[in-house]
Amino acid sequence: MSLLTTPAWLAAMGGKLPAPVPLRADGVEAHAFVQHEPRPTEFFDLWHVLTTTAPALPICREPIDSPPWVPALMVMVPGYECLPTGPRAGEPEALHALVSAALAYDVPTAAFLYTRPGPLEAVLHERGFTCVPLSMTWDLHLPGTGMADYLAAFPRKRRKELRREMRSVVDVHAEEPDLDELTALKCQLVTKYRGGADFTAERRKLAALAAMDSLTLVARPQDGNAVGFAMFARHDGDWTCTAVGFDYADERSRLAYFGTAFYAAAEHAYAEQARTISYGQGAWAAKRGRGCTGTPLNGWVRTRDARLAEVLRRSAATTRREVL
Repeated sequence: MSLLTTPAWLAAMGGKLPAPVPLRADGVEAHAFVQHEPRPTEFFDLWHVLTTTAPALPICREPIDSPPWVPALMVMVPGYECLPTGPRAGEPEALHALVSAALAYDVPTAAFLYTRPGPLEAVLHERGFTCVPLSMTWDLHLPGTGMADYLAAFPRKRRKELRREMRSVVDVHAEEPDLDELTALKCQLVTKYRGGADFTAERRKLAALAAMDSLTLVARPQDGNAVGFAMFARHDGDWTCTAVGFDYADERSRLAYFGTAFYAAAEHAYAEQARTISYGQGAWAAKRGRGCTGTPLNGWVRTRDARLAEVLRRSAATTRREVL
């Protein structure tokens, strides 16, 4: 089971997506919800996901009009992946039953968003869903047993660059999270990319994430003020980066992302014999440049609405994944 399907994660992300609805059949189930109203800028909103030019999402080469995107059944977990669970989650017959259950909902459109390559995608193709490439999710598979092995995996020139960068990072330490301090940093990041942040809501989420089996790495110069942090959740022997935040007004935060989320994280993960650190979507250049490998994520949509079906056909034909 992925961290993103655990009760602890779903509880921590409560409210991030609309209220879930049941979707299960024959030993397999999936997190789903019905979107009744447009939610522009949200990464589960079909119009936004399939037409935006945001760097982490697809680029559509043709203008798209406004057909009825909602209501629609959306199948995905908070964390932006589509991950069926259950003892038969990898069996095509059970997945066909799950897809049938999705199509049985009294809405014209069903969408499975952010699927990884595998049996679910094969079933969705067989069932006539239109596939649109969406994004990439990134994982760092740690080679060997320590940082020397991590650096050795890079070409010589890049290895020298990374060593120089690691020397320039301010001190990073594992700390018990000061939620008010970390929330202030997280709100700076949210405001930078989304235009505003709710301190109370962000603090609640960080508190729930910290209550999991977590590790918080803080970039804290000698003057004592934190300039960045990265929080990780341990699950089934692997790690997932669950939150980051930075003080953009302090120039020392410039390398804090790399120092907390990658270099210090790799050292601690090696010490705990973790093999993989998952980072999710976005910031692909930073992640690939520090050893992560990408897995493509796709959107699969089927609709009874003829206008939306035509838009989906055009989107699939004219969209390219930003990172291949």
